[in-house]
Amino acid sequence: MSGLVEAFKHCDDAGAMTKLPEFAKAIRARTAIGDTRVTRYLGAGGTDFALATEHGTALKIGDERLLRPFAHPAFDAPVLDHGQIDKNTFFYVQPIGDTANVTDEHVVNVIKNIRQSGFVEDDIWGPLGTTRTEQVALFGKESKPLLIDQGSAMPPYGYRYTHGKLIPDAQQLENLQAVQSFLKDQKLALIKQSVENPVNPMNFEFKTLTKELDDMELTESVRAHMKNIGARPALAPQWEYNEANHALTTLTLR
Repeated sequence: MSGLVEAFKHCDDAGAMTKLPEFAKAIRARTAIGDTRVTRYLGAGGTDFALATEHGTALKIGDERLLRPFAHPAFDAPVLDHGQIDKNTFFYVQPIGDTANVTDEHVVNVIKNIRQSGFVEDDIWGPLGTTRTEQVALFGKESKPLLIDQGSAMPPYGYRYTHGKLIPDAQQLENLQAVQSFLKDQKLALIKQSVENPVNPMNFEFKTLTKELDDMELTESVRAHMKNIGARPALAPQWEYNEANHALTTLTLR
């Protein structure tokens, strides 16, 4: 893949740089991708990265399976191609949208579509009433706002997204009931979020989940409780902050 090393001179993501030699080797072994010329580096997150290609598309490569290989039409940018490069490396190709003209209003519209589709947004609100506009781009002749990063829209805790449908997950639903029981016992009321009219929860500073405790304290309390009662985690081998927080965030939209 010509231009790969040159493109990465603009990368400041330590995780992606650590994975670069491994990814480069895997890319070269796959002719269809290895022969593609890279025109510039677009960005990275975790150990995944995105590159602009000679075809005017974004090639995204990472060491995790895609959340939605076939884009959700309500809020995801289209997926033109996807596949597996080797055992641990996956890719997908998307069009490159217009990011220069994205407004907070565009982002809030995407969040509304995410919630109306039964999903939960993640890491897309900014502080003090702003949004993270770099998560959204405008696509097509109608300049439709859609997510660039699929990780910004997750299935609600209690469900998996499979073959274009939200499928109940028995273990997650059981865990969700345990979280609700814990909140009831502790007399903790969650701040309910609107599906139709999303409002930036960051306006409450560090209390986006409940007025009684800050988010970290509440989430850690739930995580510790679930571990203590022997509830089986569904997203990782052991109870982690992210799983407890995802369950709580899901409940704010109920």
